[in-house]
Amino acid sequence: MKAFQKSVNYLFLVLIVLVVVLPFLWVLSSSFKSETEIMSGRTYLPRKFTLENYANLLTEYTSSKHYPRNLFNSLVVGLGSAVCTVVVAILAAYSLSRYRNKVSDAIAQTLIFIYVFPTIVVIVPLFKFFSGIGLVDSFMGLIVINTAFFLPFCIWLLRSFFNSVPISFEEAALLDGATYFQAFFRTTLPLAAPGIATATIYTFIMSWGEYLFASIFIISDHKKTVPLGLATYMADQYIEWGKLLAGGVIVIIPVLILFYPLSRYFIRGFISGIKE
Repeated sequence: MKAFQKSVNYLFLVLIVLVVVLPFLWVLSSSFKSETEIMSGRTYLPRKFTLENYANLLTEYTSSKHYPRNLFNSLVVGLGSAVCTVVVAILAAYSLSRYRNKVSDAIAQTLIFIYVFPTIVVIVPLFKFFSGIGLVDSFMGLIVINTAFFLPFCIWLLRSFFNSVPISFEEAALLDGATYFQAFFRTTLPLAAPGIATATIYTFIMSWGEYLFASIFIISDHKKTVPLGLATYMADQYIEWGKLLAGGVIVIIPVLILFYPLSRYFIRGFISGIKE
């Protein structure tokens, strides 16, 4: 009976993996097809392998279409959001972890509820506020927005890691003559490295593919991020499938480069945060 149950579980996992992976494999395979072959949809693998879609995508420079520039813009926003979010999250999470009282516990418990708050309801007041301070149509505006909305989750996650680090480690460092900052940076912070890596990866990936706020707060064509750049290949009458699929493959590459080497830290950190 246990063997049958295990087989059913494995079969279920395989089906889930296929449902998730097959669309990505189709995108990858179709990006090497010609436009005619993509539209025919008769084969899963390309009959005639071609790099034309990638060449056209990366060499097309118009006022509204410039994919390499879109990649650079998303990189700036993603890295800026990740750095700002993680720095603030470390300081806030450490404070909530080490200075425990009823107020800090209440703040920590409400962080996850703030994170799931529907962002659509604050778009209008945010746009008015950002217009007044000159942050509309700027990378800094997107970085500030991403930091604000991803910060609650990162604080909640990192707080669990700081809670798992015994305060006696810091006390021992203080007894050895270290300052509070030295005790924090040399003992607590390295032990919380998996959580910091998790928060960094999470924030970068979410900022890299964020579309809603980018579509509203970015107006100039030369400041469009990757999601906005890909949207320019979808018109009302015609979709440039070759370039769109090639762009979809390229946009995944930085995420894989960042995620794969640190995947074990991300999974371990995410699970640890949930358990806490």
